[in-house]
Amino acid sequence: MHLLRMVLAVTLPLVVLGAGLVVWAAEGRRDAALAAIGATAHALQTAVDRELDLTVAALEALSTSPSLDQALASGPGSPDAVAFRDQALSLVARRAASLSMIWLIPAPAGDGVRETLVPVPVVNTQVPAGQAPPALGQVRYPPRPIGDAPTPGTAVRTAIQTGRVHVGDLVQGSVAGWTIVVTLPVWRGDRVVGVLGAGIRPSHLGGVMRAELAAGAGVAALVDRGGVIIARTVPEHADTGRPAAAGAIAFQRNPSVREAREAVSLLEGTPVHAYFRRLDLAPFALAYGAPRALVDGPLRSALLAAIGGGLAALALAAAAALWFGRRLGAEVAALGADALRLAKGRPLPDRPASQVREVEAARGALLGSTAALAASEARFNRAVAAARMGTWEWDAIANRLTGSPGREALYGRAPGSLPTREALLEAVHPEDRGAVAAAGRKATDPAGDGDYVAEFRTVWPDGTIRWLRSKGRAEFAPDGKPVRMSGAVVDVTERRLAEAALRDSERRLRLAQEAAGIGVWERDLVTGEATWSVQEYRLHGMDPGQPPPSLAELRAMILAPDQPLGLLSDRLREAAADSTPDTEAAAQASEYRIRRPDTDAIRWLQVFGRVLPGPDGRPARVIGVSLDVTERREAEERQSLLAREVDHRAKNALAVALSVVQLAPRDAPPGQFATAVTDRIAAMARAHSLLADSGWSGADFGTLAEGELATHAGHVTLAGPPVRLAAAAAQPVAMVLHELAANAARHGALSQPGGSVALSWEVTGCDALRLVWRESGGPEVAGPPTRSGFGSRLIASLTKRQLGGAASFDWSDPAGLVATVKVPAAQLVGARPAGGQESLCA
Repeated sequence: MHLLRMVLAVTLPLVVLGAGLVVWAAEGRRDAALAAIGATAHALQTAVDRELDLTVAALEALSTSPSLDQALASGPGSPDAVAFRDQALSLVARRAASLSMIWLIPAPAGDGVRETLVPVPVVNTQVPAGQAPPALGQVRYPPRPIGDAPTPGTAVRTAIQTGRVHVGDLVQGSVAGWTIVVTLPVWRGDRVVGVLGAGIRPSHLGGVMRAELAAGAGVAALVDRGGVIIARTVPEHADTGRPAAAGAIAFQRNPSVREAREAVSLLEGTPVHAYFRRLDLAPFALAYGAPRALVDGPLRSALLAAIGGGLAALALAAAAALWFGRRLGAEVAALGADALRLAKGRPLPDRPASQVREVEAARGALLGSTAALAASEARFNRAVAAARMGTWEWDAIANRLTGSPGREALYGRAPGSLPTREALLEAVHPEDRGAVAAAGRKATDPAGDGDYVAEFRTVWPDGTIRWLRSKGRAEFAPDGKPVRMSGAVVDVTERRLAEAALRDSERRLRLAQEAAGIGVWERDLVTGEATWSVQEYRLHGMDPGQPPPSLAELRAMILAPDQPLGLLSDRLREAAADSTPDTEAAAQASEYRIRRPDTDAIRWLQVFGRVLPGPDGRPARVIGVSLDVTERREAEERQSLLAREVDHRAKNALAVALSVVQLAPRDAPPGQFATAVTDRIAAMARAHSLLADSGWSGADFGTLAEGELATHAGHVTLAGPPVRLAAAAAQPVAMVLHELAANAARHGALSQPGGSVALSWEVTGCDALRLVWRESGGPEVAGPPTRSGFGSRLIASLTKRQLGGAASFDWSDPAGLVATVKVPAAQLVGARPAGGQESLCA
């Protein structure tokens, strides 16, 4: 009987366990059924959200139509309103099963929106073309278990006030019947200029839910803010506009709860397990339930089967114990004795082979497992030593610290030298000792989770410092006091040194990038998410506190002439699509101009990038760098412009030199001919040097005159206001002054010791330059010469052809020649004829 009681004591837990497993399996099937209900509710919610998102997306696409702005500007019944109505009708036609109407309402002027606003549409697809739509105030809300019915125009006011999409409750219009109103604010810049609205048929939402359910798979319903049924799968249309069941109303009264599961009853009184989920786009509740009898029935059947099977198992175990008890008793007792000896490390006595094969096999397995355990412990100790780690256990009651061999060596101590927590703390670096002690107190606090984690430095007796990481878990007695704590400690010095080196390397790289003005960027090809360095934000004139811009925003920053170049990330994505796995695409580069949003300045960016593969070998992300090359591009443009200008001026100078040679008299002696040509080309060279010093931006007339008349200093006076000649006029004017001085030196006032020349200039009312060359003290002038000399012809030619002006010579004064040269305003820098005076300046 004693053996029987023992067998029953052993069998009873197994029976209970078996019964528990049966019940657990049944509970699992029940939980699986409930999980399936929850998954179905989630799928229904997703389907309805997707349908609402499609409607919003369609409205957003329609809101970008240029005819919308024209319709708002022209008003109801205008041709522009009719054109926009046709676009809206085409959208309604494409989604006829979902949409009942689309309308457009202008936003009222001013900052506030009156609560009594009754919106009047510019366009309503249910109103014939050319007719002014009536106000949208003739609607009826069904009786609501929750709250009062909104006033007419609430959806429009809410969209204007919040600036976001608004989904209204179930409403019945005079034409469209039951409708769900979706309103979308139309933004232009930073202002809402109108509201685009659409009516969704509740029957279509019911159809969306029915499409997600199998036949007979339960009942789903969509409930609005007021606790009114929008749509229901069974029956299809009869319950629209009715108050929902009590469970759904209770869920809607607590809008902070996103999902819930309750055992409730349908409107028909059928008990169901129901899941409630709140939509993402609208505060509607989706309820889905399955009959409780289908979910809970298998559990009751399993309970009955477990009870019957358990009783039968107990009876069979009792009979078997009585029958086999006498035979097995001695064998089992001997096996237990042998196991006890092995556990204590004692040798086994000689026993005859057991008459029971299983007992003999158990004895052999016990011997083998003991040997295997010893070998395993030896391997574990070797592995722990090789990995520079150790295991430890702290007896909280006796304050005794034990562990694997070599544990103390991690602290640079001899075996057995760290028997207590206090001794261990003495081996910890003084700066880390407080943190280690605090981690121990936290782990042994009954209110905590019992986890112990500490990473600290240990100081060896020879001064060596090593980093250790210790991790363990505490065990507590029923009264909450700590009993023991076990864990492992590992040397992480190399890892900490590597982390410090990596941080230093990253700091040096970041400093080099900032010093060089290089921005770094990265974009995921799958998710589109991007990561930018601070310098990348600065290059684009954006706030580093904001998320990186999207690809569309980056494209919008590129100037129109550079748009064909495209973003480098777009080109890299196209290259990645053409590449094969495990092949790395070549790096690419691009240069384009952007308009910075912070300063509106135009900057040149040079971008380099490369596609990198993911773990599967396929292109996963693109990385690159950006550099502002505006100064380089501007310098290149200035250099190119200067080269073109120099080329143009050189050609002009050669043309003038050729004219000098061609106009020179052929009967002059060679020496005289060479001197004349050399002097005139020297005058051109002086003007050329003056222009080069000013970067070919023009020449000051006074400076130019001083240079050309420098050889006659003391005999020439200059008088006139500051005037700047254009680059194209500098050399011809220099040649004119040279010829006047040369003629005066040969035949006029400068040919006599007491002769002098007065050069004066002024800017006339037409901004033209008037030069007066007056000679005195030279040979008496008897009248104009009998023939025109080379100098006079050259002056006339240069003045007329090169400058577009005129030159005149007055020989009537016996004291000397008076020459007048007029230079048009077009040859002066910054000068232009006064308005309306072109004919007077001609």
